[in-house]
Amino acid sequence: MATQNVTLVEKLTLLPHVAVGLSLGFLRLATRPLTSDVKPPTAFQDFAYAVARYVLSNVTIPHEKWLAPPTETNYLDFARAKNFQPDTAVLPSGVKVHWIGNKSAEKVFLYFHGGGYVNSISPAHLAWLFDLEAELSKTKKIAVAVLGYTCAPEGQYPLQLKQAAESLVWMLQTEGKKPEDIFIGGDSAGGNLALALFSHILHPHPSLGEDLRIKLPGPLAGAVITSPWVKFATDDDSVKRNEGSDFVCETAANRWSSAFMGSAPDDNYNQPILAPADWFSGLDKVIKGMFVWGGESEVLIDSIDAIVKKLKASYPQTEYVKTKGGAHVGWLAHKMFGYKGKEESTEAIESWMTARL
Repeated sequence: MATQNVTLVEKLTLLPHVAVGLSLGFLRLATRPLTSDVKPPTAFQDFAYAVARYVLSNVTIPHEKWLAPPTETNYLDFARAKNFQPDTAVLPSGVKVHWIGNKSAEKVFLYFHGGGYVNSISPAHLAWLFDLEAELSKTKKIAVAVLGYTCAPEGQYPLQLKQAAESLVWMLQTEGKKPEDIFIGGDSAGGNLALALFSHILHPHPSLGEDLRIKLPGPLAGAVITSPWVKFATDDDSVKRNEGSDFVCETAANRWSSAFMGSAPDDNYNQPILAPADWFSGLDKVIKGMFVWGGESEVLIDSIDAIVKKLKASYPQTEYVKTKGGAHVGWLAHKMFGYKGKEESTEAIESWMTARL
C-alpha cells in the first residue's frame, strides 16, 4: 500500500484540533475538583490526557504520519542527541533492527514498540529503552534491539508478525545469541506483536512459511509486556469507565486496528483474547518467565486482566503487576512529560529483569 502523504490543507486542519484540544484541557482543569469520574493522579496529567484524547479522536492517519517521523529517523536523531554510534542491521527482507548498547553484549532485549501499529517508535520510547539498558547493564551487560517493523497501513497483518519472526530467527542464527540470553518485550501494539510471536512459535502461522518456523533448543530468557493491546473491539466496561483517566481513546483505537487489519480476518494471533483456553499451553518451553504490567485506570485494563487470566491458566509463571492510577503504558507518558525519577512500572520491570540476568 502506498504511503499516505498529508496535504497542505490537512496540515492546516490540524491547528483547530490542537486549539480545541487545549481549550478542553483547560476546561478539564477547571472542572477537575467537581468531577467524580476516574481521573489521572495529577492535574497536569489530567490536562495533557484531555488534550491528547481530543486530538487523537480527530486526526487522520496522514496527520499521524506527518507528526511521527519514521522509526529509523527517530533512532538516528536520538543517537545523535545521546552521542552514541548508531548501529542498524538490515535483515534479508529489508526490515531493520536498531541497536542501543553494545550488540556483542551477552544478553539482548528484542523490543517491539507500540503506537497502534500505525505510529513509529517515539523519542520517549527510545529514551526509556536507553535508560533501561544502562540500568540493567549495571548487573550484566545487555543490549536493546529495536525492530523497525513496517507500520500500517503501508504494512498490514500479518507482515509485522513475519518481521518479528524474522528478527528472532536472525538473532538466533546470524547473531548467534542463545535463547536463554534473549528477552522479548513490547508495549501496547508491541505487546500484541510479542504475544503473536509466541503464538507463532507454539502454533506456526500458515502464511509465514517454513523458513520462519521457530524451533527453540531451549526457552527464551523471558518476556516483558506493558499494556498489551489484545482486543480490538471496544465493548469492555473499562473503555467507558476509564475514558477520562487515559490518553488512549476509542476513536483512535478503531482507526488503528482498521489500518492494521485491512481485510484480514480476526484470529488467535492478532487478537489473543479470542484464542481458546489452552492456546498458550507449552509456553514453558518458549520462555522462562513472563511479566505483564497494566494500569488500573487505562481503557484496556479489562482486556489485559482477561488475557493475563488466560495466560496464567496455561502458564502459571506469568507475573502480573497492576498499578493504581496508572494509565496506558505508564512509563511512556512519564518519559514524554519529562517527569523526574522512575515511574512504578519502570521500577517493576527493572526489578523483574535484573533478577533474571
